[in-house]
Amino acid sequence: MSDKNLMSSAAIPSYAGTGENEIEQERLDLIKESNMTDDDRKDFADKDGFPMHELWDRIGLLREQWDAVVLAHPTMFLNKDWFAQASKISTAIEELHESVGQAHFGDDEAEEEE
Repeated sequence: MSDKNLMSSAAIPSYAGTGENEIEQERLDLIKESNMTDDDRKDFADKDGFPMHELWDRIGLLREQWDAVVLAHPTMFLNKDWFAQASKISTAIEELHESVGQAHFGDDEAEEEE
C-alpha cells in the first residue's frame, strides 16, 4: 500500500446522505478523494488481508462502545423514543459487523468469533 494518509479528515464526509443516490455519490466521492492506487484498492478489498480484518475489528469496537456509552447512559434509557432509535443503530452496527465478518472469515468462522 502507498504511504498516503488514506483516512485523512478531509476524506471523512461531514454528513451522511439519506437517499440511495446520495449515499452512492458520497461513496464515489470518497473513492475519488482517497487518491488510492489500483494496488491500494486491491489491498483494501482483499477479504483475507489485514485492512478487512482491521475494519471488522473496528466495527466490533464501535458496537461495544455504542452500547456501553450511549445505550447504557441513563438519559438514553429513560427516554423510550431515543432508546428505540439508539437500539436500531446498535442492531445496524452488529449486522454490519456480521456482514464484514462473513466476507472476511467465511460463514463458519464469523459465527465462532461472536
